Amino acid sequence: MPSPAQLQELVESTVLEPAPPEEAPRPSLAGVGGPQAGPQSPGQGEPVSYKELFQAVGAESGWDWRLLAALAYRESRLDPLALGRDNDMGLMQILPSTWNEFAPGVAAEDPFNPWDSATVAAAYLSYLQARLDGVGHGEIYWVLAAYNWGPENVERLLARGGEWYDMPARQRRYVADILEAAFGP
Repeated sequence: MPSPAQLQELVESTVLEPAPPEEAPRPSLAGVGGPQAGPQSPGQGEPVSYKELFQAVGAESGWDWRLLAALAYRESRLDPLALGRDNDMGLMQILPSTWNEFAPGVAAEDPFNPWDSATVAAAYLSYLQARLDGVGHGEIYWVLAAYNWGPENVERLLARGGEWYDMPARQRRYVADILEAAFGP
């Protein structure tokens, strides 16, 4: 994983897909944890950097853009066309079932479009945080673990009195990688 400074450099690269046109506004993410109206992408159909994409989606959803960028790097190495072994798709490596559940609520159409992928991921993160808040563990490290390991697995661990170090080492490393790339050690 890159350091925060290296991640900053990486996200300055140009997004493969152009920003969505302004005449096609997206619904607010307010119903899924976001405080404002749909992502306001810079430029109309012009390529933008990943940094601008994550800043726009982060401002819309309330998630720190650096966290979104680090998550995208960890999931796909910033490859919007990535396809994982479990058919997880796109920049944020979203499973088809998760895509089908969350994409309609944020008017996302293409899991391989970076804007759509980041928007769905932000909505899903907000859902996970609200869900885990309900069991008293909405901290970002639990949310990231649920993004990777599944919310049911995290909830089962917590229900049986498990703590962070009872989490499998692979998931703990996943979370540490993202947080260190976003914010440093």
